[in-house]
Amino acid sequence: MNTLFCFVCDVFTKLLCLKLKTTVF
Repeated sequence: MNTLFCFVCDVFTKLLCLKLKTTVF
């Protein structure tokens, strides 16, 4: 369960990071 949460959190963070990058550039 904890591993699944980490995976979801990691994916969410990456998506958020990409969104911020595309917004900035």
